[in-house]
Amino acid sequence: MAIITISRGTFSGGKALAQTLGKEFGYRLLSREELLQAAAERFGASEGELESALTHRPGFLERHRFTRLHYIHCVQAEMARAVQSDNVVYHGQAGYLLLRGVAHHLRVKVVADLEYRIKAAMERTNLTRDRTIEYIKELDEARDKWVERVYGVDRNDPTCYDLVINLEQISLPAACAIVAEVVQRDFQTTPESQRVVDDLTFASAIRAKISIDRDIADDVLEIEVKDGVVTITGTVRSLNDADRVRALVKAMPGVKRIESKMGTRW
Repeated sequence: MAIITISRGTFSGGKALAQTLGKEFGYRLLSREELLQAAAERFGASEGELESALTHRPGFLERHRFTRLHYIHCVQAEMARAVQSDNVVYHGQAGYLLLRGVAHHLRVKVVADLEYRIKAAMERTNLTRDRTIEYIKELDEARDKWVERVYGVDRNDPTCYDLVINLEQISLPAACAIVAEVVQRDFQTTPESQRVVDDLTFASAIRAKISIDRDIADDVLEIEVKDGVVTITGTVRSLNDADRVRALVKAMPGVKRIESKMGTRW
């Protein structure tokens, strides 16, 4: 069928749409919290560390900048593994960016005006109206900066998504019907698109494994996989680190050949 990711502003109704879609389609529902928990268990990190990596933008001069980027690699690896078997709805931050290039991945953006969001927030919290407005704006700004710093894109740009739905104007049943029609028409899984997911899952697992190896001081390595051929680009600290990366990748089951294009900083 398809993979659906729901992106939204704070209290815009994205979680409600994801839950409705999951029930209507019989899809598995995956939240950001569940994703972080699974990634923490798989890679031996704390949920707090992963949460921080997905919340706070890594500063250029920050001591733990690359550690945060490494945690993002772990989350991406778990995300790819979670959706590899298809038929899943994810609601949470950056899902549309973690699965780039997958043809049967429908990227949905949910929006609503500020008054709608204020009302929804005040129904679920004990905050005053003024504090609610401040809270919404703070979260939106933090997420905007995080996406721009990590991925270099504006998350409010509608071209980042396949479908934008305003839940202030469109009911949940109507929104669900719209998504169902779009999925059926344009986002069905094909053998080719499934191979892309399989390659992405493998590449993400390799990248995460490199990230959590404390003996490798990498920063901007990129991994691509196609039919078992692993291409490594970017830079590492030294020739010894490059050798460690190649040895680690070579030892992973399923690797047929390595195309190494790594550079060194020293």
